[in-house]
Amino acid sequence: MLRAIKNITLLVLICFIASGIPLYLDKLSVPTSFGIISSQLLLDVQPIQKSPTQWDIDVTFSTNNKAIPIALNFNNPFTIDLYHDEVHIKSLNPKELISNPPNLSTETIEITKDNPLAFQFSIKQDKIDIPDGNYRLKIKSNIINEDQSISPFDVAINFQSDYTYIPSLQSIKSNETALLLHFPSAEYNHLIPITRIIPYTKTPLKSVLVQLQKGPFSELGLPVTSPIPTNVRLKLNKEIANVYLPSEIGKYNNNATDAFSALGSFVNTLTAIDGVKGVQFYFNRKIVETAFHGEIVSEPLYSSNATKIYIGTITPTKRVLLTPIDLTGKETTVENIFQKMKYSGSPEIYHYQIQPPIPDSVELMSSKLQNGILTLELNDGFLEAYSDHKDKQAFMLEAMLYSFTSHPDIEGIIFQVNETPVTSFGGLQFPIPAIPSKYINPEK
Repeated sequence: MLRAIKNITLLVLICFIASGIPLYLDKLSVPTSFGIISSQLLLDVQPIQKSPTQWDIDVTFSTNNKAIPIALNFNNPFTIDLYHDEVHIKSLNPKELISNPPNLSTETIEITKDNPLAFQFSIKQDKIDIPDGNYRLKIKSNIINEDQSISPFDVAINFQSDYTYIPSLQSIKSNETALLLHFPSAEYNHLIPITRIIPYTKTPLKSVLVQLQKGPFSELGLPVTSPIPTNVRLKLNKEIANVYLPSEIGKYNNNATDAFSALGSFVNTLTAIDGVKGVQFYFNRKIVETAFHGEIVSEPLYSSNATKIYIGTITPTKRVLLTPIDLTGKETTVENIFQKMKYSGSPEIYHYQIQPPIPDSVELMSSKLQNGILTLELNDGFLEAYSDHKDKQAFMLEAMLYSFTSHPDIEGIIFQVNETPVTSFGGLQFPIPAIPSKYINPEK
């Protein structure tokens, strides 16, 4: 028994020696706290949605304990990067956004939990020039201190602009004639087809000139001036519309944007009339080599038969108008046409005034082309998209219809979800297959 006690005592001594605790201490001091809470620099970002097209962002630097001196670049206190679907869209300049910056006389300031440093700024969709959709802001502080750092802060925001879409007309009255006029966009970089209804006429070729020279109705929000010169005569010869102009046409030859609008308006509007396939220009009764700011016009010109996507141009009067953009080569597959109508598929095309028709939540599950009829199998996101906005649903549907049927092999579309054909959407009723109307973008 005594030997066992000696062994235990020896074992205890060995443990004490191994632990480094001096044997001569008559009292063992045991700490009552096992950690020291140090001050930590914090970044808080609070987004507040003021409207469907504006967010106010509060950015606050603070601590969770004692005061911390920070050296901050107050001309550029943090970076702001905008992402869409993990793709970097653009960097925003805080100096241009912050409305009331703190009044600071030094680049170093002490902040505490009760005395934080706060910044406020607004992000407006039209100012940063982006289309509708879901985005992510990545905010990173520009602290100069080497011993202080804060992880970047991610904020989810979204934008939904307000506009009106008027669907295509399905028919017109027997005492009416529909003219498909082409007018430039407000930025003069696209030509937009507009359906104008006039009293019935047997001479639409003559009426076209008069209606083009009137310009678009002001309610459309397009430039209201005439896109073509005055003093123009027309004559139809073997499906070619001969356009007779004076030798000098002023701004329509000297100015690039006016020349683009005039040439495109003439060719696209005239070839939309039954029996007209091309346009030949004459200047002072002669065919010339170049005109309209250097364009070759020595032979008849024809409207483009390229496959197109139809996107949305938002005008200053809040109308959204279907606007065609030509595609080339590999872009003309069904999958590529679909993707190019989404912001994630072609971010370089879209901005605030040029809207993608299809939101990223809508996916093409499969497609089948048979005898000129394209069947699109879509996910549930198609029926759920823009659920509170029939205008936007109709815009999406007709943009898809006009885009796919611009392909030379496609005449009609069957929209399906869960293998069930969709025949009603966005306030529209359509047959199986759906066929696009000739009366796109009605003026009124």
